[in-house]
Amino acid sequence: MTNLKEIFESDNWLITSVSQGRGRHRIDAKRRFPVADERNFFSKWGSNEYLEKLSMENYGKKLNEFSNYKY
Repeated sequence: MTNLKEIFESDNWLITSVSQGRGRHRIDAKRRFPVADERNFFSKWGSNEYLEKLSMENYGKKLNEFSNYKY
């Protein structure tokens, strides 16, 4: 099963949207190359602290610096 850490670390997933919620963020992503009989879209809520940590480790920027960030 796909998790948030895999989305941030894998080159096979593209983050399509980062949405702000109450103390949380939702990450929407899709596969760069669709795979038959597997999920090709991902959407999950995560805590601000955890997602900020993943973002800094893998992209070197904060969540609100993503071009597809939504308030």
